[in-house]
Amino acid sequence: MLGAPPVQAQAPPKRLSDWLFEQPPSENPYYLGVSWRVTDELPAQGALRLELLNSLARRESSADVETAQRLHAWLATLPVTGRVRVAVADPHWLQANPSRDPILFPGHTAVLPQRPRTVTVIAANGELCRVTHRAGHEASAYVRACSAAGVVAADWAWIAQPDARVQRYGIAAWNREEQDEPAPGAWIWAPPRAAGWPESFSEKLIGFLATQGPAPDSVPPHPNPAPSPAAQALPR
Repeated sequence: MLGAPPVQAQAPPKRLSDWLFEQPPSENPYYLGVSWRVTDELPAQGALRLELLNSLARRESSADVETAQRLHAWLATLPVTGRVRVAVADPHWLQANPSRDPILFPGHTAVLPQRPRTVTVIAANGELCRVTHRAGHEASAYVRACSAAGVVAADWAWIAQPDARVQRYGIAAWNREEQDEPAPGAWIWAPPRAAGWPESFSEKLIGFLATQGPAPDSVPPHPNPAPSPAAQALPR
């Protein structure tokens, strides 16, 4: 999770479930957002970030220069984590299913975050827009809350759920489909259709964001900021 230091796994190797049970009690632990980080994954994820940065530097879309520069500056600040998806991070479930219970070897790290209250949308201008999470709302509602005109001018939304699942859904009138709701801490990228972002870029971007862990409620200072409002609210 951004802003949360990883915890070094102890030697000898241990199961993730054991590590989770050892963590001190906290007010609102978010097992859906558990991050298991593996050093072997760092080179591939580093290469993915570099590919995204190069795509933005080459401006492989019709988005304006300022938006591309803002996205480039932000992505350059994101860490390469080595996160590997854990299908179910509930420690009781993991102990009952030992074949799905990862082993933390020396050098691996794990993070158990606190449950966030917001969903983060990468807005049309490249800024981060936090929206207070509310059950019963799909991705388009969060995108609309981050639009100055309150209109969704996108056909597709890519979602990185806090458990690192990556999803793509149609959100326009012509392609809308049944979809999972974004969970607290989800990242959403729904590029405006007029900006011409290549689908390959969107897939790589959301894949990289899935490695970051749950999107934090507090957005870090932006290297090239526009005015940053407080978290938006969905209409009731």
